[in-house]
Amino acid sequence: KSFMGNTIGNGQCYGLCAEYAGFLGGPGLGAGTKYGITGLTGQGSTAAAADIGICYNWAAYGWTMIQNPSLSQIVPGCILNIRRSANVTESMGAGTSAWFNWSADPTYGHTLVVEKVNGDSLTVLEQWGGSRQYTMNNMMAYSGSGASGISSICIPPSA
Repeated sequence: KSFMGNTIGNGQCYGLCAEYAGFLGGPGLGAGTKYGITGLTGQGSTAAAADIGICYNWAAYGWTMIQNPSLSQIVPGCILNIRRSANVTESMGAGTSAWFNWSADPTYGHTLVVEKVNGDSLTVLEQWGGSRQYTMNNMMAYSGSGASGISSICIPPSA
C-alpha cells in the first residue's frame, strides 16, 4: 500500500506485480524493476507471452501457483492473473458503489495483487497501462464472467 499513487516499474500492471514478487523473494519479473528476469520456465520470453503463473517457476521460490482458482483459493497477498481479453467487473476505487465492466488487454491480459477477500469481492492493488499508470486500490468482482477470466494465482510463502 505504500506505493499508492506512485508509478512502479514500467507503469504497467506487470510493473507493480514484478516489484511485489521481487520484494518477497519470488521470481524476477522484470518490468522496469530492479529485480530483472529470473525463474522463466520456457513458456515464453516474458510472462506477456503467456500467463505469469505458468511462465515462471514459482515453486522454486517457495510460492504456490494455482491455475483456474476457485474463490476459496484466492487469499490476501496473492498475485492474481487475468486472461487476455477477459471481462472484468470492477469499481473505481475501494468502497465505491459504481461498478463498470472492461476487457483485459488482448495481448497481455492483466495482473494485480489481492489485498482482501470479502464475499465475492476482492480489494486489489493494481496499475493500469495507458490511462492510470500508478498504483490504485480498487474492488473487483469474482462472480460471473470474472471467475472464468482468472487464469491463475501466485501465492507467496507468507500468505
